[in-house]
Amino acid sequence: MKVNRIVSLMASALLAAAVAACGGKEDPELPDFNRGGGNGDTDPTESVYPAHCDNVVVAHRCGAKEARELSGKSYPDNSLAALTYAQGLGCYAVEIDIYWTKDNNVIVHHGSSGMVNGLHPSKSTLAEIRAAGKLSNGEVIPTLEDFLIQTVGASNCTRLWIETKNITNTDLTDAEQETAILNGFNRAREIIAEKHGEHFVEFNGAGRTSVFSKMYPIAKAAGYGMSLPMILPGTTMQKNGWGWANVDISTAGLKTSTIDDYISRNIDVSLYNLDTEDQIKAWAIYKDQVKGLMTNYPSQLLKALK
Repeated sequence: MKVNRIVSLMASALLAAAVAACGGKEDPELPDFNRGGGNGDTDPTESVYPAHCDNVVVAHRCGAKEARELSGKSYPDNSLAALTYAQGLGCYAVEIDIYWTKDNNVIVHHGSSGMVNGLHPSKSTLAEIRAAGKLSNGEVIPTLEDFLIQTVGASNCTRLWIETKNITNTDLTDAEQETAILNGFNRAREIIAEKHGEHFVEFNGAGRTSVFSKMYPIAKAAGYGMSLPMILPGTTMQKNGWGWANVDISTAGLKTSTIDDYISRNIDVSLYNLDTEDQIKAWAIYKDQVKGLMTNYPSQLLKALK
């Protein structure tokens, strides 16, 4: 049975229990969405470290899908409202997607083939993108800075796993696509440093090796983890010096021997798409051996791991 069918039968009770277990409220105070900033109250002048976290659960797109199904309210993907939800659960991390804008901002949005509100971020300003439409709950399109404001603080254990979103829209040339991805990664590093968020961030690299091979050594030199979101032989990972595989467990024919081989080679592993009872049962056995287990249903996965 799909987890989403389970949660739809127990919506209100599960939402209250999940948030209450973390000392929160059923309807936590949310940011001023029109302002576009987070609800964090810290602006550190030096780097701080996350609070201790006792799990490896990563909320995909901030767990927005589960939050919508449990509450019946609008929790858009990659929104500050969804970030609040995942932080209330005490998840180890949230996965978010970023794009670079023409005026050198970095926005947080999933997009479609690299489009946001019908616009190419790399050919549009932040103001133009925001003017083209808000999220379904009234938030303006958030920036990476907004997410860091709400995240960086010693009382928070939830990190940001930042995906440098691949761009595939054919309106842009391959060179334009790669430039936009690389610019987003480089600008993101600058913003993270400006907000003293170095210890709250890791990267999921773009799903093309030509770009990943350029980003990875920069990330490694700066002390950031960066995962490769595709399945390659362990020997290939080692040959290229790539130290983290982010594995889609729904991949046809995937065997535990692939994961075991990575681990035996001291290659870090994270697993994503643990969304059904069967998927959780089959792959949560690695909970003590992986960097993260990513899901659209973080409260369900947290309960299953206890």
